[in-house]
Amino acid sequence: MRYDVTASADVENKLAEIWLRSRRRDAVRRASDRIDWLLKHYPLDQGHEYRTGRIMTVEPLTVRYIVSPDDRRVEIIDYAYNDTNGR
Repeated sequence: MRYDVTASADVENKLAEIWLRSRRRDAVRRASDRIDWLLKHYPLDQGHEYRTGRIMTVEPLTVRYIVSPDDRRVEIIDYAYNDTNGR
């Protein structure tokens, strides 16, 4: 059974800003798509516990998220760009 993945407008805007500033837009898009798929299908099997949620990296993105297993929901709370090859 799939999880419903959500993010606030601010979080979505941050991802859009990362994409706009990146020299590797295709890599950001692929990472975002992969993150979305993994969180929809296996959110508790990804990454590791971090503070009150979980954190996972799919280069060049890191995502922080909260899983609610009873509701089958995932809330993305932050994205970070990790690419050391430039913006």
